[in-house]
Amino acid sequence: MPVYYAAIKLEKEIYVQHQSLLIASKLDKDIAAKQCRLAFYGQAISIDHSPFDQIRIVKEKTKVGRVDRVTDARNVIIKDLFQKETSQDLFMNKPVTLKMSIKDQPVVLAGVINGTFGKSGKQKVQLAQEVKEAEVLQELVHAEVELKLKVFSKELAKLKAK
Repeated sequence: MPVYYAAIKLEKEIYVQHQSLLIASKLDKDIAAKQCRLAFYGQAISIDHSPFDQIRIVKEKTKVGRVDRVTDARNVIIKDLFQKETSQDLFMNKPVTLKMSIKDQPVVLAGVINGTFGKSGKQKVQLAQEVKEAEVLQELVHAEVELKLKVFSKELAKLKAK
């Protein structure tokens, strides 16, 4: 079961002991209103008047593209991962995974974005290992490319401003 943390900013100050169990709700809103009714419980692990300066909220994003062509046994050109207006410098040396299926068996290869290709938003990817099997090289053209990113949320900036 995953563990979740929350920083809660209340309208009024309350007194809470460290490690105590908190149960709270904000159910006084009209059910028909387009406002959030809230109920939660959890353990107080940190009591601080300004925890928002220390918290970094991270969201995981996955971008998906496709292999456009195979240049050699170690390099491929990928497409559809970004729009051509996207700054490519942000993604240099980022790891990607190439996923394909050979004879109904999943095959996953690791690689790294190591440059741009042309002006249409394509990238060059260098594979971690040289592909020697002809069957894998043929299927590599149909591979899906995944880039996993951790993006810091802008939601925290809104809380700090209040």
